[in-house]
Amino acid sequence: MRCDGPVDERPPVDAVQSSPTPVLPAVFCPFPPRVSPHLAAVHRYAVRWATRHGLLPTARERATFARARFAALMARAYPDASYPDVCLTVSWLTVTFILDDHLESTLGRSPDVQRELAGEVLDHFAGGQPPARLGRPLVGALEEVWTRTVARTTPAWRERFVGHVGCYLAANAWEADNRSRNRTPPIGEYVRMRRHSAATAMFFDLVEALAEVPADPDPFAEAGLALLRTHADNVVAWFNDLVSWPKEAAGGDPHNLVLVVGRELRVPTAAAIRHVVERHDHEVRAFIAARDRYGSRLATHTPVRRAVDGLQCWIRANVDWSRESGRYV
Repeated sequence: MRCDGPVDERPPVDAVQSSPTPVLPAVFCPFPPRVSPHLAAVHRYAVRWATRHGLLPTARERATFARARFAALMARAYPDASYPDVCLTVSWLTVTFILDDHLESTLGRSPDVQRELAGEVLDHFAGGQPPARLGRPLVGALEEVWTRTVARTTPAWRERFVGHVGCYLAANAWEADNRSRNRTPPIGEYVRMRRHSAATAMFFDLVEALAEVPADPDPFAEAGLALLRTHADNVVAWFNDLVSWPKEAAGGDPHNLVLVVGRELRVPTAAAIRHVVERHDHEVRAFIAARDRYGSRLATHTPVRRAVDGLQCWIRANVDWSRESGRYV
């Protein structure tokens, strides 16, 4: 999709796609699709960058990475960003996904080790030694992307960003603890922790960091506006769960809203999917209602307006990227 045509209020997201694109349930997503003109160049950059850092040591891993099309997600989520800035975001996304895979697989049942690692990562961001237990390729990539981020952000922004990294790492340790005890969390607990494990807060922070005008230390400090980020967190995380549940189910991992709903409500998978779709659509409408309540604030405060526009881009980007990525097949 591109940003040069009309969009239906409820875009069809359920059409059967040719392999490797997964079949997705229809969801409500009224925000127009947009994409950066730098998409093709950023895709080439992403593969080169990950390869240079030793994150893709084999041809098979490079091919898998290319099929995931991380650059497409970043180009859609940050359509107005410059080429260097979209490259920065795709570097962050690459590091996050590779770290995520490491936490879910190698350390997937080691909550104590994950907590120790989290402490080392956060200490590194504060000026401490690099977290050597991650291995040289990932440590080197993390050091580079953090250095580039520090160069263009304020201390207040970095403090908030690092706090969100800490929440993400704590949520992964929580998942590891559940796996080690063969525990499936209840819906309410899962929903609360999923906002952190999705790592969306970190990437929403980047919306503000890449804006062309100086942002407040936190444009969403007001309670009502903060609710917009919560709604967007939920929407992105739950749609991701609608895409990835077969992968989690096949791996015996209970951390997916479809699987959690199915278990707690004792309903078959099809009913659980419908339930999650309804939750997703209700959350999108709640986001729109919260946004509209602050119409005058958005009209008069450019940093807040840009941040809210960025949330909408992210919500739509996640849907469109999921149609074309090979990440979950």
